[in-house]
Amino acid sequence: MNPGQLFDKESTQIWQAIDSYAAADLTKPIRDDGWSAFQILAHLAISCRGLLALAKAQHRAVSAGQEPPVDPSFDLNRWNEEQVALWAERPLADVRSDWAETQRRFHEFTATLSAADLELPARFVTGTPMKLGDLVGTITFHLRIHRQEIERGLTDEVVTSIEH
Repeated sequence: MNPGQLFDKESTQIWQAIDSYAAADLTKPIRDDGWSAFQILAHLAISCRGLLALAKAQHRAVSAGQEPPVDPSFDLNRWNEEQVALWAERPLADVRSDWAETQRRFHEFTATLSAADLELPARFVTGTPMKLGDLVGTITFHLRIHRQEIERGLTDEVVTSIEH
């Protein structure tokens, strides 16, 4: 399955799970760190957009003969907390709209990538070296692991938070 299809599949499953719950249910903590399903959704919308921007920037840089850009001072956990806090008062419709726009851009970007592009060097936000195809794949993997968290958490199982 190509990356766009994986993104679509995970997104559909996440939104189907969410749509069967009342808005109040989405703001109750479902993880041991206190995050709610809404916070996880906001995190996914924000992080998918950020990872897509990173993949695009790295593709441009490496295609131009430069090293994949990475910020050595970047603190992933701090960034996640700060970004989710900024979205705390936004309605679910905004999260869904932002998500859909990122999904559209993901499709546009991945449709331009050749097999050779997917083999280009890249780095995760933490600096971990990988191939561009792996970086793109982390976006859909990230959706899957948080989808599973949401599904379990909304059934009243307190979920152990994951390390990013």
